[in-house]
Amino acid sequence: MASMLSGKKYLDSFERAIILEIYFLRIEGRPYDLFPKEHELLYSVDLNEMKTYLIGQETKDSILPQVLNVTESA
Repeated sequence: MASMLSGKKYLDSFERAIILEIYFLRIEGRPYDLFPKEHELLYSVDLNEMKTYLIGQETKDSILPQVLNVTESA
């Protein structure tokens, strides 16, 4: 797998739903094999950066920051 990737522009190139699915897969410790190859690099994005990006999308979904904070404390 590739080294850790980063950048809002890179994350912007994916649908928000895909980022959320991969974020929660990683939180649960589940393997990547459920996703198509074109999303493989997204799986290597730093979790904190992914979370920060998703929280920044709160204008699209105001409950998302609360959900992300709950998963961190669980």
